[in-house]
Amino acid sequence: MKIKVKTLAGFLALAAFGALLVGCASEQVRQIPPAEALYADAQKALADEDYDEAQNLASSIREEYPFSPVATDAELLSADVMYAREDYEEAAAAFRAFEENHPAHARVAYAIYRRGLSYHKLLESSDRDQTPTRMMVEVMARLARAYPESEYASDASQKAREGRNLLASHELGVAEYYIRKEKPDSARQRLEGLLKDFPDSDFAPEAQRLLSTLPAK
Repeated sequence: MKIKVKTLAGFLALAAFGALLVGCASEQVRQIPPAEALYADAQKALADEDYDEAQNLASSIREEYPFSPVATDAELLSADVMYAREDYEEAAAAFRAFEENHPAHARVAYAIYRRGLSYHKLLESSDRDQTPTRMMVEVMARLARAYPESEYASDASQKAREGRNLLASHELGVAEYYIRKEKPDSARQRLEGLLKDFPDSDFAPEAQRLLSTLPAK
């Protein structure tokens, strides 16, 4: 009987020791690198064009360290990964979300600029849908007004002008279409709108000329 008791006690001790080892192993497996180390790895992965790895690391930071300032940086890096992947619609939405969630962040001007660049990548010719153009003009013009001293202000102003020219070209093309279809009232509406909305565009002089050829109301 004593032998059985000793055997049972030994078995229980061994089981307890095994459980301890498993627990320690689990603790080791669950060890997560510091947020800063993960972020550095994510930056390197992005630079190396390993976009899946960069996105996974950014997600890990936000999941494991949700209250760390590095998690905010990871949110911005995640948007940069989308842009690098040429997922410009998703990138624009992500940069917009960053601005809305962190309006006082030190890099908010960067986020606005990158959102504008995302729309710029989506620009179509003047005879196509101009929604991305309008969005780019709004974003870039706002950036130039709100952050005139930022390193992005000059390019933002230039791209806003580019966008206004594209929109003016679109309006001029529509007006010319109405002129060909002998619809002077519709053409006049488009030309007057162009001169009102884009008076400094490269197409304003031609709009003025065409307007002068239309019959009086």
